[in-house]
Amino acid sequence: MRTFKLIVGFIFLILIAYTANAQSNLKLYGTTIDTNMTYLDQQFNLDEDNDCSVRVLATLFTGRKYYIAHDILKKYGRENGQGVKASTLNTLIKEQYSDRYIETIMFNKSIRKFIKTQANEDESYVVITPEHVYALVKTGSVWKAFGNYGDTTKEIVAIIKIKR
Repeated sequence: MRTFKLIVGFIFLILIAYTANAQSNLKLYGTTIDTNMTYLDQQFNLDEDNDCSVRVLATLFTGRKYYIAHDILKKYGRENGQGVKASTLNTLIKEQYSDRYIETIMFNKSIRKFIKTQANEDESYVVITPEHVYALVKTGSVWKAFGNYGDTTKEIVAIIKIKR
């Protein structure tokens, strides 16, 4: 009887592990992809910092073309080494990428909660925190944050939904 209970318990644990693995679309990749390293040469060439909005545009909208993203933001009033207001970034995306813009939502929970409750694999996201923005993209079976290390632990203010 004891052996039977152990076997049933073991099967139960396997089923739990299988179910958790089947929900892979809810996983967040453990490490943020550091876009500072991705765009390091361009940042250096333009003597640029405080450029999270440029990196988000380059990652999500311009095919990783940092210089193009930089020029677009300049047209919307961004100066070198300065951030932009979330409202400016939102307006830029609505105007320049209206074919991909879905909506902007207020969201004040964790990024993991957003992935579990609202993320759609046909969408990517611009995640807005009080003083920073980063991109959230589904790649394969996991969601990846593209920005600075530690972004996924920051408080979220709003999220801009875009079509992939």
